[in-house]
Amino acid sequence: MEVDLIIFQKLIEISVEKSVGFLGRFFVSEPKIIAKDINEGISFNLSKAITFSENLSTFKLPDTKDLLENSVQLEMHNQNRIFKAKKGGNTVTEEQLLYDPRHTLILGDVGAGKTTTLKRLVRKSFETLFSSKKETFPFSFLVVIKIAEIKNSESLMTHLCNQLRIPIDKVEIKDHNDRITGFKYQIGNTTIEDGLSSYLNDVPTIIFLDGLDEVKSQIRDSLFNEIKNLSQSLLNSKIFLTSRYIQEIGSFKQFVNFDICSLDIDQKKSICSIWLDNPKKFLKTLKKLPYYDLSDRPLFLTFLILIYQNNNYILPSRSIDIYRQIIQLVLRDWDDDKETKITRYSKYQHFDLNKKEDFLSELTYELSYTFEVKKTFNLFELESAYQKVYLRYPELTKNDSKAIIKDLESISGLIIELNNNNFEFSHLSLQEYLCAKYLISIPLSRTHYHIFNKFPSSVAVANVLSPRPAEWFAFLFINQTIETKHIHKLQLTPVYEFLDRLLIEKIHFPYASKELGVALIYLRSDFFDKEIQKKIDKIFKLNNVINSLNKALQYFYVDIEEEYITLKKNRLPFYSNLNLPNLDGMSFEFKAKYYWK
Repeated sequence: MEVDLIIFQKLIEISVEKSVGFLGRFFVSEPKIIAKDINEGISFNLSKAITFSENLSTFKLPDTKDLLENSVQLEMHNQNRIFKAKKGGNTVTEEQLLYDPRHTLILGDVGAGKTTTLKRLVRKSFETLFSSKKETFPFSFLVVIKIAEIKNSESLMTHLCNQLRIPIDKVEIKDHNDRITGFKYQIGNTTIEDGLSSYLNDVPTIIFLDGLDEVKSQIRDSLFNEIKNLSQSLLNSKIFLTSRYIQEIGSFKQFVNFDICSLDIDQKKSICSIWLDNPKKFLKTLKKLPYYDLSDRPLFLTFLILIYQNNNYILPSRSIDIYRQIIQLVLRDWDDDKETKITRYSKYQHFDLNKKEDFLSELTYELSYTFEVKKTFNLFELESAYQKVYLRYPELTKNDSKAIIKDLESISGLIIELNNNNFEFSHLSLQEYLCAKYLISIPLSRTHYHIFNKFPSSVAVANVLSPRPAEWFAFLFINQTIETKHIHKLQLTPVYEFLDRLLIEKIHFPYASKELGVALIYLRSDFFDKEIQKKIDKIFKLNNVINSLNKALQYFYVDIEEEYITLKKNRLPFYSNLNLPNLDGMSFEFKAKYYWK
């Protein structure tokens, strides 16, 4: 932003004049010193705010770009918890928010665009103050504070005063025996709270507070109370506050809440146009991939663009490669990449990255298996799942469930609260990945068949994630030959979805395996659905599949009649290192026209 230095200096002079005029009531004997300090403080604050709003520093992308030209205005609703765009509620523009006298809380999940939106509001405030519109603008000054920068030794009040260079005194508090029991801060003879509130009412100011959820844990409660008290005492000034969804949001009664919605297709096109010469090609390719739903947040979309650029403008076809990186991104990298180092308050803050992912995976599995949750669930289901999981983590207790749930929601953004104790996974594809990650860590059992028939995509992702995908596939289908109960039998529709997802994920069988061959023979002979047969045709064309079939056929007597091959009882004992059922005496029938070599 090019700043007109004459206008900028005039803004400083006006703000200094108003500030000194007010503070002169408290410091009658030191007007020149006060004027000098206030001039420095206001100049520092305005310069800091301009710097904050000038550039768009985008996650791990090279170079910074001009903010307004290279970001998009995000849709915001005043309807509670609607990160996923829904009908209803009122949509507001950034200009409307600036002129709205009410204190405003901007809410969003990880990577939703909260800080970028705040930067855009700061930038537009300056453009208004530097233009003819300033006559109708209700504010004459602005302050930007990153809450993560407030030290444990500070309060919001002292931080504001230090930043504005308002002189404060530290005064001893004594009991009736003249013993020091504590300290308080004053502006002149007035408490710092009353003095600062009076100042901000006398000099109408917009206070931009970025990152309520990023407050240091030691001062969390006191800072929350300070913001609430300040919001109640301000009549002519306004607070903008950004935050992820945290437990205490509902207690900020003086704020009107606006939720940042997911990106629509036009916004996605606009963001892609900033970074790519051919955004249509990128979005067309992305739309065909199983992780397209991740593109509904600016951070995740930017991350996909980064991968695309670094991979010679090709997107990975295997979504598991993306999911793994996205999970790492929301659990660690995003905070590491921020301009201010973040140390978040968390009941499981001592978990390392791997343990956090393990905990999330196991919790997701319990929700998927026990309660058959598909993206949306309620508080009872979530707490019940926690009760099944927490025993494996010595740091957690039975009574920590509510605190952990809030931690998961506010820190990772993978689980989000909707309303009335209802929750959802932010993206179905991430639920599938987390569930799959846990599935490959436990022995194959009838549990997997239950999950298979309910969530075949998760089982398919698990098969792809497995270090030995051929054996995993074989276990899944050959063990079906001894199942007698219908509830444990693989059903047609899930089998189709499973095979389809395997193909989408580009499953790779690294070597030929007789067990894989037998499993494919069984699959080909037992599921005569036309659409399933088409998927099996494609599986047969994958690397090492034909060799696996040939290895398996060595163990059977083969009768060929027209287009069919009948495999009768074994001509050789079928030994395997895998714990598979006895295949002696089994026979299969399948079309051999394309596969018999």
